[in-house]
Amino acid sequence: MSTEQRAGTPLLFALALTLLVQFIQIVDGKDKAVICSDTPPLLPHNDEYHRLCENTFPNFDLHWPCFTHVEGNLQGADIPSTAKGKESSHDSMILAKNADLVDFTPKDASKSFRIRYQEAGIDLTYFPRDARCRFILLEKWDEKSDYRLFVESEDDETLVADTDGRITSSAYICTKWTRIFLEKY
Repeated sequence: MSTEQRAGTPLLFALALTLLVQFIQIVDGKDKAVICSDTPPLLPHNDEYHRLCENTFPNFDLHWPCFTHVEGNLQGADIPSTAKGKESSHDSMILAKNADLVDFTPKDASKSFRIRYQEAGIDLTYFPRDARCRFILLEKWDEKSDYRLFVESEDDETLVADTDGRITSSAYICTKWTRIFLEKY
């Protein structure tokens, strides 16, 4: 065996050992049930969001619905269209303020949308009622979920809808801002 062959043996052994450790980590990680979104990530639309939710533009709509996550965000969430027989990407349904995916607004406030928080096992569905108000429905579809979703209106800090101890909860909100809390127990 030459000197070069002997020097390459420990390197080959180290490489094989590294691959084995990586494989073990991958197999071990599968038990932790990582839940991923079924759709591509939501892209921010900062200018459009600011036009609708920040009072810095002419003809600002004081009643356009805007949402903020006080806890949680839209990362890993799916936002399918609620229209029957019509598929739509979440990018066409809502506008995110930035890449943090904490603040968002509907692209069209007259159309319903649903946010499926995959990891939490909870849906938030938005139903417009008129130019000023909306109906928010919260549904916990994963009975083993250790998450809680609740919303507050802008006017006060009282809960208007909450999944704590319930499968469904709903609220009728007539304020510009809705605060969303997605908490892990």
